[in-house]
Amino acid sequence: MRYSAHKEFEYDPEIFGLSDTTTALKIYDEWVRKFSPQQPPAFFEVDSEQPVDPVRHFPTSARTKYTKRSPIRIPAIIKFQKPDWRLNRNVVQPRRPTELWLSHLSLKQLDYFPRLGDLVSWSGYRWEVVSAFPPPESYWQQTNVWMGLLVEVSLAIDGDARPVQDYTEPAPSEIRQAAAEPPPVNNVRY
Repeated sequence: MRYSAHKEFEYDPEIFGLSDTTTALKIYDEWVRKFSPQQPPAFFEVDSEQPVDPVRHFPTSARTKYTKRSPIRIPAIIKFQKPDWRLNRNVVQPRRPTELWLSHLSLKQLDYFPRLGDLVSWSGYRWEVVSAFPPPESYWQQTNVWMGLLVEVSLAIDGDARPVQDYTEPAPSEIRQAAAEPPPVNNVRY
C-alpha cells in the first residue's frame, strides 16, 4: 500500500517542518540504518487490484500477485520472540513471532506502508505481515509525529522453506507443460 494512502497516520505538515522534529526523524532513521542487517529485509507488496476476502483481508486468487516494484528493500531492526508451537487439527505448526522496526523517513522516501498479507523475505525465511502500527513509545514528545513503525510478522503458512528468487514468476512446478498424452497414473499405462 502506498504511504500516502494511510490517512489515519497523517499529521500536520507544519509540525514536520520544525527543525527539532526533522532532526529527531533523521536521528531515528540513522539509528535504524546503523543496526539493520547488511542485507535488509525484502518486502513484497500484494497487488491491490486482485480480489480480497472481506473477512480475512487476504487475496482470494489462486496465486498471490505482487506489485511490479517488489521487492522493496527497507532497513529494519529485527527482534526475534520466543518460538511458539501450535497444534492444529492436522499438524503441529511452528509460529515464530518477530518484530521489525522501520523508520518513518525510509517508509516516506520509498512511498510504502506494510499491510496485512504482504510478504517479507529475510535470511532464508518467508514471513507474513500480521500487523503494522506505530507503538505509543515511538511518537516524538507530545506531537502527533511518529518516529518508527512496528511491523509484527510471523512465519508464512508455507513454512520456513527457502523462498524463490522472484515471487512474481510462477515456480517450475506450477507451470503446466503441454503433454501429448496424459500422465501415467500409478505407473500404469493404458
